[in-house]
Amino acid sequence: MESLNAAIRDPRYIVPFAVLICVIGASAVLGRSTSSAAGEPVPAATATAAPTPAPPGPSPEDAALDARRRSDLVVIATLLETYRTRNATYPSTQNDFATLCAQAFDAGCLLTTVTKELPAKDGTYPYWYQSDGKTYTLFSRLQTAVADSSCPAQVPPALANMPTVCLSGGSR
Repeated sequence: MESLNAAIRDPRYIVPFAVLICVIGASAVLGRSTSSAAGEPVPAATATAAPTPAPPGPSPEDAALDARRRSDLVVIATLLETYRTRNATYPSTQNDFATLCAQAFDAGCLLTTVTKELPAKDGTYPYWYQSDGKTYTLFSRLQTAVADSSCPAQVPPALANMPTVCLSGGSR
C-alpha cells in the first residue's frame, strides 16, 4: 500500500493518474465500460442521428395576423376605387413609397374623405402605398413568407428582406 501511495505522490505519475481517473469517471457517467463483468469486450454503442424535424408552420397567431393584413389591403383597395370614382385619380405619391396614413401628410390619408376607419396599419407595422395617380400598389409586411407575394421588384426600403404581400390596381 505504501508503494501505491508513493506512486500516487510521485510527480511523474500525477498527470497520467489524473487522466486515468477522469477517463474512468467519464465512462461511469456515460454508462459505458470497455469490458463486461466477465471480462469480455462490450461492443461500442453506435450513434444514430435523429431525423431533422420539418420546420414548424406558421403559428395560429401569425396566420391570423397575415390574414388580417391581406383583408386590410382588400379594404384599402376598395377605398381607393371609391376615391378614384369621386376624384378621377388615386391619391398620388408621385411613385414614391409612403406609409399609407402613418403621418397626417401621407397621400393615403386622403382616403379618410371616404371613411373615417382607415386600416392604416396592422397594429404594429404601417401599410405602405405607392401611386402615380393612375395606378397603385399596396404593401404589407407578413409574418410568414408566401410563394407569390404579387410584389413588384422594388418594395419600400423598410420592407426589404422581409416577407411581404402586395396588391396593385388601376390602369395606365
